[in-house]
Amino acid sequence: MTTPTAEIVEVEEKALSLPAKADRIQITDTDTFKEAAEFTLTLRTIKKEIDNTFDPICRKAFDAHKEAVAQKKKVMEPVEQAQKIIDRKIGDFHAEEERKRKAEEDRLRKAAEEQARKEEEDRRLEEAERLSQEGNSEMAAAILEAPIAPPVVVIPKIETQAPKVEGLSVTKIYKAEVVSLPQLVQAVAQGRAPIGLLEVNQTALNGMARALKEAFSVPGCRVVVESSVRGKV
Repeated sequence: MTTPTAEIVEVEEKALSLPAKADRIQITDTDTFKEAAEFTLTLRTIKKEIDNTFDPICRKAFDAHKEAVAQKKKVMEPVEQAQKIIDRKIGDFHAEEERKRKAEEDRLRKAAEEQARKEEEDRRLEEAERLSQEGNSEMAAAILEAPIAPPVVVIPKIETQAPKVEGLSVTKIYKAEVVSLPQLVQAVAQGRAPIGLLEVNQTALNGMARALKEAFSVPGCRVVVESSVRGKV
């Protein structure tokens, strides 16, 4: 750790004594108000002295940090570029294999459902033919006309061709995209969506308050007036 210079020690000692002095000042009349006003002007002078003492040190440290960050970025950028390229290719391959897996499952499911439906139709035809031969034509017609319920089938699990690699995993990332802000606002107003989905633009509200002052009027908001003490050094 660098040993502080005499200039730093002096300004530090001066700064550390100020909160206690500020606590001792009680503004009760014109004289004490002037005392407080003189003290706050003194504080601004000391702040300027602190800036003059530490800004060169901060700039030197900042420049060194900026140079180190720039050097690291120069080396890191091609690595990150390569990783983005290969990660995208891995993700694309995995997505394509998942698409193929689902397509094959759908094909097998449809084939199994069609086979089960055909078997049910054949069974009904045989049953209707038997009933017709027994003279029960009404029951036979009812069996043929009854809707066939969707069959429940079990298909084998399909594995993707994307191998598992130790230390690497591919996961699905779900994100939301606002396609209609007015609809989202309406849903929040109606209680169909949590209010936390909307973020207050405090910067814009403050700008309107500064421009309109006491004339500021926005539903659900109020203008707040605070006093700010300013002084020239």
